[in-house]
Amino acid sequence: MPDEQTVAAVDCAAEGQPVLAFAKEYRFLSNFWPCRVFNGHWYPSVEHAYQAAKCLHKRDEVTIRNADSASMAKRMGKSVELRPDWAKIKLEVMADLLWQKFVLNPELRARLLATGHVDIIEGNTWGDTYWGKCGGVGHNHLGKLIMLMRDVARHIVENTYAPAEVVNSDGRESRESAG
Repeated sequence: MPDEQTVAAVDCAAEGQPVLAFAKEYRFLSNFWPCRVFNGHWYPSVEHAYQAAKCLHKRDEVTIRNADSASMAKRMGKSVELRPDWAKIKLEVMADLLWQKFVLNPELRARLLATGHVDIIEGNTWGDTYWGKCGGVGHNHLGKLIMLMRDVARHIVENTYAPAEVVNSDGRESRESAG
């Protein structure tokens, strides 16, 4: 039985309304949402791992990994010395972390898939026009990556081999499925 948040997401998807902010029933889309991801070490959220990944110095990475909250990790990440290739790899790093969060995690994958095909926009009021949109203006890279992960997850789910469904032309179960 789906939980209330999944039902709300399905209702929104059925109405075709875009997700305009990562709040309320869509809070799970936020990088602050607790979920274990791996990037050389285990992290308690995508935000922790992303902020640690940009660090030039190992000590900063460790400090961010051990931050008490995702918001604290983000604050710490604003004052670190960036690795020289960060601008070139940050989208790839984020995509990998979102893959782990939404494609490999069955609960979060189901919740993401429940959003259907609606646009997902990381709407914000703090002026982030790179990862989201503020006042309707911005690149929305985070929203686009999450929609990409939803497409990948949908493709995997739709194309996963289900042995119990394999039958011969005469209607009998095939040897492949008779485990």
